[in-house]
Amino acid sequence: MGGVAALVGVAALLGVNLAMNGAEPALVVFCWRALWLACITSALPTVQYTGGGVLRLARAARSPGWGSVLGWIAAIARGLVPFALDESGPFAPDGLVGMITPLTSVQWVLALCACLPGRVRRRG
Repeated sequence: MGGVAALVGVAALLGVNLAMNGAEPALVVFCWRALWLACITSALPTVQYTGGGVLRLARAARSPGWGSVLGWIAAIARGLVPFALDESGPFAPDGLVGMITPLTSVQWVLALCACLPGRVRRRG
């Protein structure tokens, strides 16, 4: 699944490059839809990874409460975007929510990177 998502991501980057260089509009649209497809196909594994990580870290008492909240926000946001099957609007991959959604996962991971080493040392 990761290889397919990477291939689709390359198609999306190719679409941006083609659009900037005045390529055929149908080819640019095809590449943009590939990005949209990647967003939908990567949602379930991302939600499973994030939700599993939140539950396991909470069970091991390694994540503070606010860290778990950030993780659940990331999982819920990532799970909502694929249900917007319309290609326009705030939940579309190029809409406001669609653009902010990946940042929620990054924020959760960075928060864990900041707090986990200290929590592991104290409990270790």
